[in-house]
Amino acid sequence: MPEFAWVELDWDTRYELIRQFKEDFAVSWDERGYVEPAPSLTYRLPEIESRQPFAQLVNDVLRACVEDWDSVFHHIELHWPGQYRPHRVDDITELKDWERSHYPDRHHLLGFVGRDHGFGVFAQHWNRTACFFGAAAVDAVQRLNRGVLTELVRAKGVPGGAPRAGRAGGRAAAGPA
Repeated sequence: MPEFAWVELDWDTRYELIRQFKEDFAVSWDERGYVEPAPSLTYRLPEIESRQPFAQLVNDVLRACVEDWDSVFHHIELHWPGQYRPHRVDDITELKDWERSHYPDRHHLLGFVGRDHGFGVFAQHWNRTACFFGAAAVDAVQRLNRGVLTELVRAKGVPGGAPRAGRAGGRAAAGPA
């Protein structure tokens, strides 16, 4: 039922979500960045030709993090946020405009965050990274990634500093985590 995946939010709720998002993650358009929460795994974003498997992975990770009745908040930079129900979508290609909602375009930060901001996914086009944060999302991406994300850039606050062997299909970048 992908047609029921998105929930329209009222203006006051949208403003409050943007305020909380900026405050909790230090999102800044001028600096083109955010604070990576811990624990988190940051991977190199796959090329645009591989956006469908990436978008499906993002949806599957979100599904693993919330109950089937629950939702997450969707942010595209500091534009109007939305509410998204990942369990309403089995096949990402059935979701209208998935190319924009689940893969960052030319200059936007894409974010899905849990209601309490305790887990989520950030993806940035300008530095070509995807950050999965919070214990639930870190565990889910390690379990569900089947070669979509192949280069681990950073591991922050993850015991051992790298994904469990055989799970994430990536390699750690040189340098400190």
